[in-house]
Amino acid sequence: MLPNGGRFYIDHAHPEYSTPESASARDAVVADKAGERLVERCRRRVLDSGDLPSGQLLSLYKNNSDGKGNSYGFHENYLITDSLFDELIRRRSSRLLSALVPFLVTRIILCGAGKVGAENRARETGYQLSQRADFFETLIALQTTYERPLVNSRDEPHATGLARLHVIAGDANLAEYSTFLKVGCLSLLLRLLEDGVELPDFTLQDPLAAISNVSRDLAFNAPLPLRSGGSVTAIEVQQQYLLHASRYSDASDVLRAWDDSLNRLRNDWRLVADRLDWAVKRQVLERYLESMGGDWESARLWAPIVPLAASLTKVKTVSAARRQLLMQAIQQMNAYVMAHHLERSDHPRQHEIYYGLRRLDLEYHDISAGGLFDRLQRAGAVERLLNEDEIERRVASPPPNTRAYLRGMLLGTYSDDVVSADWEEVRIISSAATWRVGLDDPCGGTRDSVGDLFDRQLPLKELLVALEALGLASPDSDPIEYQHENLSTEPH
Repeated sequence: MLPNGGRFYIDHAHPEYSTPESASARDAVVADKAGERLVERCRRRVLDSGDLPSGQLLSLYKNNSDGKGNSYGFHENYLITDSLFDELIRRRSSRLLSALVPFLVTRIILCGAGKVGAENRARETGYQLSQRADFFETLIALQTTYERPLVNSRDEPHATGLARLHVIAGDANLAEYSTFLKVGCLSLLLRLLEDGVELPDFTLQDPLAAISNVSRDLAFNAPLPLRSGGSVTAIEVQQQYLLHASRYSDASDVLRAWDDSLNRLRNDWRLVADRLDWAVKRQVLERYLESMGGDWESARLWAPIVPLAASLTKVKTVSAARRQLLMQAIQQMNAYVMAHHLERSDHPRQHEIYYGLRRLDLEYHDISAGGLFDRLQRAGAVERLLNEDEIERRVASPPPNTRAYLRGMLLGTYSDDVVSADWEEVRIISSAATWRVGLDDPCGGTRDSVGDLFDRQLPLKELLVALEALGLASPDSDPIEYQHENLSTEPH
């Protein structure tokens, strides 16, 4: 747990950053960008330490796929009423299929991160809007690392009296507006559902096929068949959600960005090429394609051939059985080339295009200062929502308006005395006694309620007594023996 209220840890062999609890979409974007700064500074420390073997570097990419069939998620978490969670997830009411699922399927036109090619045995394509779309294999389930569900049913709220909607159907974004729309628009939809607002029935005939089609629909006019008959496009679905949200919400900043982005998309995708990740990346890739005399259709046709041909050139001595398999692969490759009227003489150029596109796709997600996205943003090619000062403040300090404030201030001010910390509590030792600081209420422990205690720089015991008077702390009635570790509070 970090002094900014978030968490940085190792999850299944990769680094994972969890933002502190945020009370608005903008706050969530600030916290997300602060996480990028934190892990980038960790990376630089490794490079400066001299611990890496000579000639080796360390890079960090904020994306959702390694290009070799492995995917990892950008998980969003929304605290909602238990009654709404019960309706949507436990009872799987009609509103799950008619409202939430169509929203998740179509919002990738606003917050997809963009991807070259296809994975997970999905239908080949030159370019698509979402990195995650190819990896959803079932509609609703608990797991997150295999047979991934479009709707995740995990309920681990880390709060009293509420439920958590755990969303894994989103891409990891670098563009601030993409994250803002991803979080802000879904927050508004959940508010509408909690308030019982009647929404159009967009129950999709096949949600898994639909998200694949939306991801590949670079013209934004692909019909999505509805179970009730007829069809809609992704833009039409999003426009209807926006219309209803505008009538029932005062979140004007989200509504304006939502409306403006949809209007731009209807006219020309290039109008969002300075705002939304998939469009920023697409413009970079298309400039590369143009320089190489290529196009997305030829890239799609050559996609199965280039890696196969490259693997065949690496084969030296093989067994008889292996040689037979190779001969079959060569025959299949030759048949494919003939069936699609590909010119063998064009293979060297297509080989360069194939790997060039994928190199640029990956480089876009390099979070380092001087990475591709950073260079684009510094050059003014990416529209900013935030300023650097607010991001830097969140690197070292917690948001003031959620329980993350109290957690972060305890860690930042009294770290030598903290023996454990998680989302719902901090345990701290004072005068040989263990105290529990409760964080059950996500809206408790804010700067307004406890900030003056830290401003007065109280001794720890006095602070705990003051928190006890507010109902936020209590001596541990069943103290646990802890192995004390010093928790570093440096903003790195």
